[in-house]
Amino acid sequence: MTKHPVIDGLKLGMALQFGGMGPICLLLFQLSSLLPLKTVLGGVWAVTFVDGIYIAISVLGIMQLIRQVKEFSDIYKKIVGVIIALIGLSFCLMVFSQDDNNYISQFAWTPDNTFITLFILNLLNPVAIVCYTGVFTAKVISTKLSHKNLVLFAFGTLLSTPIFLSAVVIIGHLGASFFPAFIVLALNLMIGLALIYWGIIHIFPSLSLRRHIVRFKQTVQKCLKKDS
Repeated sequence: MTKHPVIDGLKLGMALQFGGMGPICLLLFQLSSLLPLKTVLGGVWAVTFVDGIYIAISVLGIMQLIRQVKEFSDIYKKIVGVIIALIGLSFCLMVFSQDDNNYISQFAWTPDNTFITLFILNLLNPVAIVCYTGVFTAKVISTKLSHKNLVLFAFGTLLSTPIFLSAVVIIGHLGASFFPAFIVLALNLMIGLALIYWGIIHIFPSLSLRRHIVRFKQTVQKCLKKDS
């Protein structure tokens, strides 16, 4: 630990942000190229609010609630999967629409429903649950902190969410201003397909390419051991 717990918390938070990048981060990046910056930043605060809830739960030590949440994690994953897949499909359909993409996106994504959608998605996001009730809790347990330093450490961890996601949103927003229209459309299609895939593997985990790759590596290693 360094001398200031806020910095230590921020380091942990940034590590979790980079390590836990998923569909919500990707969604914010794409929305930033389609919607006003203020609207998407509202979504960043929705994600931050949910992260704060899970961090507060960990700090308060309400582990029984966490266990109950994990019992329904499969249901949560499927709900999130359906929503993410539908959002990905909407991005793909924008590419083939004859209407103005900005009009479509602004009609579908208002500041209110952007905030609410991202709030619900992150609330049900298994990655957020694991990071802030598992990894965060394990880190806190392994580090002896006073009550004051624990609060500061939690604040630093939470601070990473608006910093990291705001940077993602700003990069996406600025990139849309410089990229030609066909590149933006290509990004819509690519990210849309990525979100559809992410949604499908939330619903059907057995279809995950990562899982098949891991199994393939394990099979190869077993074969090599037998040969040796």
